[in-house]
Amino acid sequence: MALRSVLRVRKTMSIRNALTTENLAFAGAVVATVGLKRLLRHFATRSDGDDVQQMCEDVRRTLEDIRNLPDEALESVDDLPRKSTLYTRTGDKGESSLYNAERRPKDDEVFRALGEVDELQAHLALVAEYSRLDENGLYDTIREIQSRLIDIGSAVGTPRQSTTSERKLQRSGFAEKHVVRLEKQTDVIDAKIPRLTSFVLAGGGITAAHLHVARTVCRRAERAVVPLVRSGDTESSVGRYLNRLSDMLFASARYSTVVAGREEVAYKKPRDQ
Repeated sequence: MALRSVLRVRKTMSIRNALTTENLAFAGAVVATVGLKRLLRHFATRSDGDDVQQMCEDVRRTLEDIRNLPDEALESVDDLPRKSTLYTRTGDKGESSLYNAERRPKDDEVFRALGEVDELQAHLALVAEYSRLDENGLYDTIREIQSRLIDIGSAVGTPRQSTTSERKLQRSGFAEKHVVRLEKQTDVIDAKIPRLTSFVLAGGGITAAHLHVARTVCRRAERAVVPLVRSGDTESSVGRYLNRLSDMLFASARYSTVVAGREEVAYKKPRDQ
């Protein structure tokens, strides 16, 4: 069946919203050939609760149909949607491109550092959402930090020793002012928590626990960036920012413990020592 006919059948069924059992089965098979991406575009303009529920049910049913679709059925459709831009197939042999268009192995130290920074940014997404639920005042600052980590990704992904484009070097530069701003934010948070007198265990509530995880990932990202700074491929401001950020996240974890009304648990030596 041609894709245009498929879409016309699907649209008619959706408008009538009175599908029989047979039509539901047919619609699932049809949409499976169209592809999930086209289905999501079809429902992108829906906003009310009932429509969102319907969209979720359609997605659930379509995913199930795709799982059950025979391999040969994918090849038999004569008018599939165009290829997604999410995948390029150019990295299938273990190499990828940096911002300066340089090709390097995916296990290169630059890509390793990029992965660590990206992981940190993703961990902070959890921190941001839990901070919003806690209403602890950190949400907007965490979101700002996520943006700066993307800037760091641009800086790391543009090695200064091999990039010849002055425009790209300027565009991917990481200013020292970001380090200073982070220091001021850390000062504000640290002023709201008790003075640290002993080692404390990670924890203190869901938000604090995620902040402690983010802190350790930040240290790992910093360790991955250090060789790049040493070689001159990455600006030293990137290393300083990650160094300050781990301190800021530690202070934020302790602050979140206070906001949650929890007590910090101090490290205790074994009884026999």
